Formats: sequence, C-alpha cells, structure tokens
Amino acid sequence: MILTNILLLNLLIAMFSHTFEQVQEKSEILWKFNYYSILYEHFDRPYIPIVGTLVQMFRHCNCGKCSAILGGHQNTDFQ
Repeated sequence: MILTNILLLNLLIAMFSHTFEQVQEKSEILWKFNYYSILYEHFDRPYIPIVGTLVQMFRHCNCGKCSAILGGHQNTDFQ
C-alpha cells in the first residue's frame, strides 16, 4: 500500500513537471512573437511627425507665437 502511494505520487510529480515544461515552452514562443510584433510596429512608423501631429502640438501650446500662427486660437484648458 505504501509503495503504491509513493509510485502514484511520483507519477503525479512527473505529470506536473511535463505540463510545466510545455507551458514554459509555449510562453517563451508567445513572448518572442509579441516582442517581434511590437518591434515591427515601431519599426514601420515614419521618423518624421505627421502634419496633423504638428498642428495638435501647436493647438496645445499656450505661447503667443503659436496662437498667432493658428489665427488667434489660444488653449485655455490648462490655465
């Protein structure tokens, strides 16, 4: 009876070990895939800011020069 319990416990430990190794392998593959997709996404972006981004930057600026460029619009959200 004790020998059977020891063998079953050993079998259970072996099964958990095998499952853990499989999960580790899959998680490493998924991590590499996600890392690659993030790098590819940032690599594919242009280096020069888009014109719309520059306009948004000018709109959120509170200095007088930027408001003169945009025709008198001045942001009062942050004051």
